[in-house]
Parts: sequence; structure tokens; C-alpha cells
Amino acid sequence: MRGFFLIMDNKNNTVQKPQYVLNYLHIIGCMLQSKKYVMDIYIMVKKKYKCIFFDLHFTLIAPKVSEVDFIYEMAVEMGLLFSKKTIAKALDESWKHTDASIHETLTDEERYKQYWISKNIEVLKKIDSDLPDSLCLRFGEKLNYSFANDATKFRVLEHVYTTLKKLKKQNYRIVLVTNALSGVRNIITSLKLGQYFDDIIISTEEGYSKPNPSIFSRVFSKYNLQPIDCLIVGDSYGSDILAGKNCGMDTCLLRKEYQSSLVTTEDHPTYVVDSLSTFIGTIC
Repeated sequence: MRGFFLIMDNKNNTVQKPQYVLNYLHIIGCMLQSKKYVMDIYIMVKKKYKCIFFDLHFTLIAPKVSEVDFIYEMAVEMGLLFSKKTIAKALDESWKHTDASIHETLTDEERYKQYWISKNIEVLKKIDSDLPDSLCLRFGEKLNYSFANDATKFRVLEHVYTTLKKLKKQNYRIVLVTNALSGVRNIITSLKLGQYFDDIIISTEEGYSKPNPSIFSRVFSKYNLQPIDCLIVGDSYGSDILAGKNCGMDTCLLRKEYQSSLVTTEDHPTYVVDSLSTFIGTIC
């Protein structure tokens, strides 16, 4: 029988898979041999990164209420009364038929804005197909504006400030990278996050969206960085993790409950953590 130890933290988060030999020095500390088994023990040394990229939405910030409540409250403001159960069903049906690769094509302000307005209208039509188009358009535009520009609708997630402060204190270069409209700068500033970043990458300003690796090109050139010296942290496998993998960067998935199955796939991120506090303990 042959086995190995994975390095785990005290909450059973997988810190690293043994096959990532480029990220850690793996030393076979000893081999215990008998007629019954051989056990390899891996000693893993932390890697020092020159730059850490952070995703924004659902990694550092999130709406103060759930998406269902967000839409419910917006509808009430416009004099529309829907049950939250109906809204949840409409959202589920809308996202079920959304191709994640569409995000890579939303590379300018107008295209990005029109796409999300159309998605908002689609959800509203699934709730009530008899609503007039003019009302649906106003709803779609209002919802899009709130999500893209209104800082009062958002909160900073737990451990974010302490994580960024610690990284800055240890002289890491920190860069924010987000698929968003330029108006998101209002949210970043209002929530007092901008002070922690050496640079901010917004997809509609760069002309590239995650997971297209070209979104990092300007920052790589500006700070003379190589992908192997960088790490990206995000909650989305389809945009954040793939963006890092596509350019040869290490990746850290901030895992949600529904993503737990990813830890068994071959396309495993470099790190998988359940919170930013765990992330700090793993990296620093």
C-alpha cells in the first residue's frame, strides 16, 4: 500500500496538492518500508510571490442582501410585487442557460452594460411575461446601475481589510482585477479599498475580460512581472482560476459551499481555502 500526507490547515482546507512541484519544494523526508506499506512524507515550503491579484465581487465585496432580496427590493421601489420564491426560480432558470464564456466577449463599456441589462430584463420576463417592455427596460437599467455604481448596496466581506493590511505590511504588490464597468471605481473608493492596491484592472477599460490572460498584460509589463511570480485569488473557477491558469499563474480558489466538488478534479487550483483568514495563514 502506498499513501501520502496532504498539508491541511486546522479547518481541513486543502493547502496544496503534491503534484504542484513548481510551487513548493517537495522533499521525501523519509520512506517507511515494511511488508505491508510504503508511506511518502512530503515537506512543503511556502512560496514567496511578488504580486497577488484579487478578484472583487464575492471575493472582497458582496451585496448587503442576497441576489433574490436585491431584485425584490428593487422591484418594490418600482411598485412591482413579486414573491421571493418566484424571483429565485427565475434567476435559476436564467443562469442555467448562460454560457460562462460570454464574459470573455464583454470587453467594452457599452457591450458589457447592454448584456447585463438584457439579462436583468430576461429575469423580469421570466417572473411576469406580461410586463410591458418599457417597464422591463427601466428595471433592467436601474438594476444594472445599482450593481455597477451604488456603493450603498455593497459590504466588504469578513477578513478583507485585515488581509490586505497584512499583505501591504509584508510588501506584497497587490492588484485588483475585475470584470466590471468603470463605475465600479465609485464602489472601490467608497468602501475604502483603493488605498490597498498598487493597480486596478477593470475589464472594460483594458479591453479584455477574465479568463482572457491578456487582461494582465499591462500590469505584467508595468511592474516587470512574470506569471510564475504571481498568484490570483478569486471565488469563480470559470473566470478567476482559469484566467490564472491560462497565463501560467498560481491560483487560489476562495471556495463556496457549492464548489466543494472541485477539490477532486484534475484541474485543481494551486490552493483552495474557505476564507481569507485561511488564505493569509497559507501564503504568509
